[in-house]
Amino acid sequence: MAIQGGLPVRTFIHARWLTQYKSCPRGPTAHETSHHLFWECTYAQDLLKALSTELGIWIPTLCITADSVMYNLFPGTHALGDLQDCWRLLCCFKDVLLFSKNRLIVGKKETSTLGCRKMIRSLVCDYAELDGSDDNSDIET
Repeated sequence: MAIQGGLPVRTFIHARWLTQYKSCPRGPTAHETSHHLFWECTYAQDLLKALSTELGIWIPTLCITADSVMYNLFPGTHALGDLQDCWRLLCCFKDVLLFSKNRLIVGKKETSTLGCRKMIRSLVCDYAELDGSDDNSDIET
């Protein structure tokens, strides 16, 4: 949905006359697009920095860019399990980032980076268990 521009970000919602705001709720100087939400927003950058240790277990953090995540273009050779674990973590990052943004807009409550990391860890462990993988001990809180 991100590639097609269909995520419920403010520019998408504003174009459908469902809100009067196009700006990011965390920094009103930028329009909230998918790219901004996941890569340009300082909150997302801080969260990605906080997750760099976890992501670096599977893929070098320099390989994780907007294009590599959007189009699955991780340079180099990586084990299949490493890519699966990295994708699981990135999907949890996306879910928690959207959750924290909605919590900020609707509930007027900001979620700390530490709180987001704890939610991501919990989701990663849950998804790993559902996928039948029991190797989630590498992720630290």
